[in-house]
Amino acid sequence: MKNSNGEDVVVMSLGFYHEPLIVENRKYDPKVKNTILQIITDFFENNKEMSTIYICSTSDGYGRHRRITFNKWYKEVDVPIEKFDCREAQAKEGLYASFFIRSDNQLKDYYVDAFYRSIDEYFPADNEYVAA
Repeated sequence: MKNSNGEDVVVMSLGFYHEPLIVENRKYDPKVKNTILQIITDFFENNKEMSTIYICSTSDGYGRHRRITFNKWYKEVDVPIEKFDCREAQAKEGLYASFFIRSDNQLKDYYVDAFYRSIDEYFPADNEYVAA
């Protein structure tokens, strides 16, 4: 990401995917949810000053579905984090990105600003933050 001076702002990103990449018979597996929630919980318990960004892949047409699912899961995370979503206009264009940061992070405003500046640089939209 970039700050208001155009300098790099380092954040972590977490990635995961399904093997095989093409799934014929999609079934709900609670182990996936539990695993992802545990990864996020562990990350923020052990890295209180860090933040992370995620972007839902749209390569298979399920990016919006992933965003909806992750929004539900986020509400179950057992650490004090906040989620900031890309703007609705950007989501309508197929960008499903969000930013996680601990509520007690003293640099929260700095990181949130960098998230929106960076997203807006590549996907211009309205200038309002969307906090979850």
